[in-house]
Amino acid sequence: MATFGDLFYNLGFNVLIPDNRAHGESGGKFIGFGYLDRFDYLQWIDMVCQKDQRQKIVLMGMSMGGTTVLSVSGEKLPNNVKAVISDSAYTSAYDELKYQAGHMFHLPAFPVLNVLNWMSGWRAGFQYSQADARPLIAKSQLPTLFIHGLADDFVPTKMVYELIGQHQGEHVVWLPKGAGHVAAFEEYPKEYIERVATFLNQHV
Repeated sequence: MATFGDLFYNLGFNVLIPDNRAHGESGGKFIGFGYLDRFDYLQWIDMVCQKDQRQKIVLMGMSMGGTTVLSVSGEKLPNNVKAVISDSAYTSAYDELKYQAGHMFHLPAFPVLNVLNWMSGWRAGFQYSQADARPLIAKSQLPTLFIHGLADDFVPTKMVYELIGQHQGEHVVWLPKGAGHVAAFEEYPKEYIERVATFLNQHV
């Protein structure tokens, strides 16, 4: 995320780039797939607001981070949060794992994924089917920029259409041709910066 930290810093923003739960130096035993992480994001937002009530906050995430910020956008948030940018997000952990089982390993989702879903509920306290951004984004009124490469074969592009269909607020969609998973910036760096800057200038 360092490249994107530079992007926002060069646009005049302060930048907070924490490790997600069970990643890097953050605590936690289980990856939350956005379901658990959204609670951490709420605390980070609270921390920023406590430091300065005038802060304007933009949430940005990629892949699982994209799903997380979309999920957070449907929570009760302070007015400090002005906009969301989601790059290559999936609809739900279950849908993504089901897709990967078939696409990467040529395995049927049943019964393996059903067993894993149950085991996650037992071990991690949530099932993959619960880690679903759609019911949460349906509550969001925040302006949102959706980015998803048309050549993404890790998180299928069709998922972004489902997410857009649930969003009730103003949104902008960019589907760059030939861009794979979280590769839009790599393929179109100038246009990526211009689109993000234009979106932020309109809403922040």
